[in-house]
Amino acid sequence: MLHQDLHIHSTFSDGRMAPDEISDRARSESFSAGLADHCLFYGPKTDESFRKYMDAVRASGLYMGLEIDLGRPVDLPSFIVRELDYIIGSVHHFALDTGQVLFSPYFKARRFGAPYEFPRELGDPRGSLNAIRDIIVARLETDPVDILGHATVLPSCVLLGDEQAFDRDWNARVIRAAVGNGVAIEISGLWKAPHREFLEMAVDAGAGFALGSDAHDDRGLFNIEYPVKMVRELGIPESRLFVPHAREPRVRR
Repeated sequence: MLHQDLHIHSTFSDGRMAPDEISDRARSESFSAGLADHCLFYGPKTDESFRKYMDAVRASGLYMGLEIDLGRPVDLPSFIVRELDYIIGSVHHFALDTGQVLFSPYFKARRFGAPYEFPRELGDPRGSLNAIRDIIVARLETDPVDILGHATVLPSCVLLGDEQAFDRDWNARVIRAAVGNGVAIEISGLWKAPHREFLEMAVDAGAGFALGSDAHDDRGLFNIEYPVKMVRELGIPESRLFVPHAREPRVRR
């Protein structure tokens, strides 16, 4: 179970490896792997492009997932939701009355250790962080999400700190929403997130977890050193690790 990577991007969105290349690596390294390409903003957008994606993933033998943006309304066709093995939900933008703030510049800066200026449009970093928390909680209630992706990788961290930004109340509300809606919490290899205090609270709350590299190229593929470290140090049993399966309606607690 610890040789699992369910957050991989391919050439169908913003990744650099084709599904067959990823599949070959998974077999050679004995990994249980799944694609979770972006959709609707990067990646598949139309019924035809979704079908091409799904056909390619099926042919590769990988698990078939998608990553949706919790920051905007998403209306996936029902045939797609039924056939996917899982859906990752994560926040990639913040909507404002005057437009939207994309988080991709922050992700790029954090990934490569580059400077990043907190967007003025987001206003108070604490206030925007709490607004994003409320969006996550609301979307986990309504959307067909199975895994909450990189929940604590947000622009406010550049001013408040990668760990210090998140007080126990913030953590508790997000964790409670995940547990209450049967959503696993991703432990990310790329982002080394969520941080230890968040994960300790999630373990105590009975959360499930998923391991993901968030790889976009061959160098990041199967980079799950941090997730495995956290699973072992926090004593997370294998029974609480997410296993992809044919999708069924979720039972809410």
